[in-house]
Amino acid sequence: MAQQQAKTQTRERQGQAARPPAADPKTTTIDLYKAQPVKTVTALLEDQLHKIAALIPSQLDPKRFGRLAVALIQKKGDLQKCTARSLLVSIAEAAALGLELDPQLGHGYLVPYWDKHSQTFLAQLIVGYRGFIHLLHETGRVRAVWPRPVYEGDYFDMLQGDDEYIKHRPVSPSERGRDQDGACILKGCYAIVKFVDGSHRQQWMWKEDIDARRARSKSPDAGPWVTDYIAMALKCPIREITKTSDPSPKLTKAAVADEMREVGLDVDLCDFSASELVGARTDATTKRLEEKYSGGPGGDPKPEGDQKTGAQAGATAAKVGGEPEEKPPLLPGDEGYVPPTGEGAQGELLGGRAPGQEG
Repeated sequence: MAQQQAKTQTRERQGQAARPPAADPKTTTIDLYKAQPVKTVTALLEDQLHKIAALIPSQLDPKRFGRLAVALIQKKGDLQKCTARSLLVSIAEAAALGLELDPQLGHGYLVPYWDKHSQTFLAQLIVGYRGFIHLLHETGRVRAVWPRPVYEGDYFDMLQGDDEYIKHRPVSPSERGRDQDGACILKGCYAIVKFVDGSHRQQWMWKEDIDARRARSKSPDAGPWVTDYIAMALKCPIREITKTSDPSPKLTKAAVADEMREVGLDVDLCDFSASELVGARTDATTKRLEEKYSGGPGGDPKPEGDQKTGAQAGATAAKVGGEPEEKPPLLPGDEGYVPPTGEGAQGELLGGRAPGQEG
């Protein structure tokens, strides 16, 4: 009898040892590389909003900006499938450019797309044509911007060169040429930008050129290319002028990066790396490009054995007399993370509670 009780106690002790330790109810690990519930994304945004608010131009209200971002995610179910990190980075980029994520304004769009390498949906900021017009006016060098579509049946004459001009006399919608589905036939789009010094720039693009840019984009059959085709078509000539007229370094970089993103390159849209706001870790697309172009002139991927972590790279720099790399900021769920307090904690910006607060 005693021997049987001893065996039973031994089995119980072994079972207890095999069980994992109970999770601390006060500690929550949030995987930024996976889709998270809207409530969690909102809490993460509130936690990072004190950093994002520092990027927002003075003419924008941080509270309104935060509410619009949350409302957009709540309204668009496709965005809720995106990784939390890609949403935070896209929102930070919109803040740095001074573009409100208001669908009625059309300044910028958060577009979800499927990344086959990471096997996840990622969100990306796409600047709208109204966003570029807004940014052009913000430079103080632009007096007026006129983007226009040209339909079949319109009178249109254009000359390029030293004495360039555009003459466009549109006809009524009932007089336009229409396709088999009854839709008006678009011939192309143009934009004219007049500067405060009296000079002007113009750009014409045929529909074939516009559709070629759409075909190269990561979401040609979803997002604004489907819901707002004319708006995306009007953006093409405005972006070309922005790239070549150099109204400001910030805006020129945004225009070039916006076009590069359409062909699948993951580049920074702003003068800073938005990933710094949510940690130094990179999405699969960014990591893949870094590995591809860090292997030397031939572009061969760097062997996995040669890759170093941030801590190893910092130690190496210190060893050869350089400065060690700055450690990335801790995120909610990271070991040692302490939620912001005081004036820096902007949980109230969205009208909610900061992460960790009890109701």
